[in-house]
Amino acid sequence: MDSNNQFLKIIYFFCLFFIFSCDNSEKHRNSDSTKLMFNNSNDSLDETIDYVDVENQFKSIYNTTTKIDTIISDNNNKFRLILNHYCLFDSFYIPSKYNWNDDSKGYIGHNFNSKILLIKNSDTILNTLVTKSIFKYHADNSLQKYGILFAPNFITFNPYSKSFILNYSYSIPMTDVGIGVHLSIDSNDKINIFQ
Repeated sequence: MDSNNQFLKIIYFFCLFFIFSCDNSEKHRNSDSTKLMFNNSNDSLDETIDYVDVENQFKSIYNTTTKIDTIISDNNNKFRLILNHYCLFDSFYIPSKYNWNDDSKGYIGHNFNSKILLIKNSDTILNTLVTKSIFKYHADNSLQKYGILFAPNFITFNPYSKSFILNYSYSIPMTDVGIGVHLSIDSNDKINIFQ
């Protein structure tokens, strides 16, 4: 199986997590959604997900650099956005309560950064590093401690504001605990963060 196919399966898996985590009913408010999702005896996901396979596929992402390289022509200007999203291999401990396969042991996670370069015609107008810390005001304490920036995606170019819109999953690895965050980068090198 090639790495693109594995990556798509992992993205599909996390999309399922995200979809199932959107239920805000009262019965879920004071419970850990990870345990509800995987310990419910009526949940058919228990029978169809090979946890070890999913864990191994997720771990393979640590060795993958995500690259986005896109060119947008707008009137007489040509904008190029180059993003390299890579693992820092900085090894931090994630407590056992987030381990959906075995809640008796914690596991190791690694942070990711994105190196972003924005070029207008032949001039570099932005050369920056995006870390999870820029989203700290959108994240609760658990995400700030154990979350990673995952799955960067180019959404669109806004021709009115001359800005590129990117999104990330800011989540705790191997869980459905997380949020979607967005980054807007305009042609005046201004970065806006929103959820």
